[in-house]
Amino acid sequence: MSASPSFLQRYKWPAIILMILLGVFLLMLFAPRFLGDMFQLDPKESRYLAANAGNPDYIYECGACHIAYPAQVLPKRSWHKLTNNLHDHFGEDATTDKIPVEQIQAYLNANASDSENAGKFRDFMKQIQSPAPVRVTELRFWRLKHDRIIQKEDTMVLNNPDVESFSRCNACHEKAEQGEFDKQTVDIPNIDRAEYTR
Repeated sequence: MSASPSFLQRYKWPAIILMILLGVFLLMLFAPRFLGDMFQLDPKESRYLAANAGNPDYIYECGACHIAYPAQVLPKRSWHKLTNNLHDHFGEDATTDKIPVEQIQAYLNANASDSENAGKFRDFMKQIQSPAPVRVTELRFWRLKHDRIIQKEDTMVLNNPDVESFSRCNACHEKAEQGEFDKQTVDIPNIDRAEYTR
């Protein structure tokens, strides 16, 4: 008469499967926190969320005529060109009247797309042209991120009465003034969402 298998032999595979499932569950439960602490992941590094978007001096001087573009969208050399030519800012005199231009330049340099405070906006430096453009809409990376919109710019932007220009970021990026440019915050007025998301 043969001996009956032991408990361990009888339930070996179910026990292994149960241990694997328990391990996967624990990994899913604790890995995000552990990895975040281990690698010190910063939410600004994984999202297009501009630091210091609410700088009141910058908003006062640069947000009167258009959105005060986050410093992170252009590199230092672009901001340098712009701030050293404020008397002819795209055909307008944008000379600062309250805050010294040097203070604005210091803020822009500290947060530009090629600064240590750029976060995910460092992506804007990908394939950067030389000389660096002074318009965000001329950056290759910006054009890549907006390629579907550019293909239909007449209907989505230029002839859209609630947008009219690519320079009006806040017309489509609902949280642009807070410095947030993630694609889930995009809502192009008068256009069906299915036309620009996929």
